[in-house]
Amino acid sequence: MVLAYSRERTTRDLDAVFEPKALVYEEVAKIAEEEGLPPDWVNDAVKGLLPDQADQGEGVTFESKGISVAIASAEYLFAMKALSARQGTDGDDLVALARVIGITTPEHALAVIKRYYNPSRLTAKASIFIQSLLGPADFTRSDEHVGEVFVSSHMRNGKLIASHWRRMPRSRLG
Repeated sequence: MVLAYSRERTTRDLDAVFEPKALVYEEVAKIAEEEGLPPDWVNDAVKGLLPDQADQGEGVTFESKGISVAIASAEYLFAMKALSARQGTDGDDLVALARVIGITTPEHALAVIKRYYNPSRLTAKASIFIQSLLGPADFTRSDEHVGEVFVSSHMRNGKLIASHWRRMPRSRLG
């Protein structure tokens, strides 16, 4: 995000997907000690959010023997950040990425997310998060809320504790 889309932003870590995990973490620890960085300055926690579809717009920015560094496309990052829905860290990133992509509505945001993720992975928390940034929308889920539209949610200490759905009118189910 910092390298390609938001140079004003700072980050405390580098999200990466890499193999062999043990060897990379060993080298990361050496660099952290030498440079005074926190031990978790590189992490692979992002692998749990990897989309179901590959990023067709990924760009390789550095290549050398044994390493290739690629930056995900703005759409791919948008989908990942929308799905993770981390309120304290992803809101500004999503707004910046929406500008880059040209997303102005929650429906457009949902279309981008569906290019990379199975719709069943879209949570109420993620749809609420997107709506809080882009306004209300007719988000529906393909699993437990088929034929329903999101109505409202209740948050406590920044965490979703309940969401309410209602049946969509027959004319909208088409």
